[in-house]
Amino acid sequence: MARSIVKEAVSTELARTTKLARLIRGLRRRPTQWSAGWITYWQLSQLPSSRRGDLFRAYQNVFAEKPWEEHWTERTFAQKLVRELSIPDIPQYSEDLVFLTLVDGDDDFPVGAFCWGAVVDNETIPGRVLSARRFSGKDVDKITEATSHIIGKRLVYVDDMGVVARFRGGPLPVAKLCYPPAWLATNLQLEVICWSDAASRLSPILDAYGWRRLCEVSDVAFFYQDVAGITDKAQQIQEMVAGLGQSLKPLF
Repeated sequence: MARSIVKEAVSTELARTTKLARLIRGLRRRPTQWSAGWITYWQLSQLPSSRRGDLFRAYQNVFAEKPWEEHWTERTFAQKLVRELSIPDIPQYSEDLVFLTLVDGDDDFPVGAFCWGAVVDNETIPGRVLSARRFSGKDVDKITEATSHIIGKRLVYVDDMGVVARFRGGPLPVAKLCYPPAWLATNLQLEVICWSDAASRLSPILDAYGWRRLCEVSDVAFFYQDVAGITDKAQQIQEMVAGLGQSLKPLF
């Protein structure tokens, strides 16, 4: 009996690992065009150089606003992209994957909304947070403690998300940004963590959609969804997008 249970567990894990490897290989080959004006790149190298400037303008515009009031140059932004969306080409990172979703805007802002992050080990999250924001040692300890309770070793982490002000009318832009990481987490059966400043417009949206607050440090809230929750969110977004007359191209 015990041998049968072990054999079944090994078989299940092998199937999961095989599916994961196959999915990651497929995504790394080409970006996913979900529908017109809505695309996800699965490697930074997939992002055309012509779109990097458009992404920078959108990011610079969003985070110049309150509560952030940040000042980015093309150089510091490029460094941030490389730091957060690069994967070393060595075996121990073979199951890592990044994602960068862009939603089209208009002539002034060709990129109207953006979201990026990665599939990572949960123990790397404090380091990713620290490289993006200035936190005290106690804050980092609090984040480490909160993420250590997550069941899975690996998860989908959302580093950044933003919508240029003129495109914030209605739920569609945020839904389009949330769908790719939700789809990814659903297919890989992984949990999801994202964060938002308490004063930003995103925090009440995440609260309203049932995201659980993991912890709050220095006016930054970290939000969490388990596998069942994120699967439900992916289905809700599919229905919302379809209800608003937008076709959604499935990946497979």
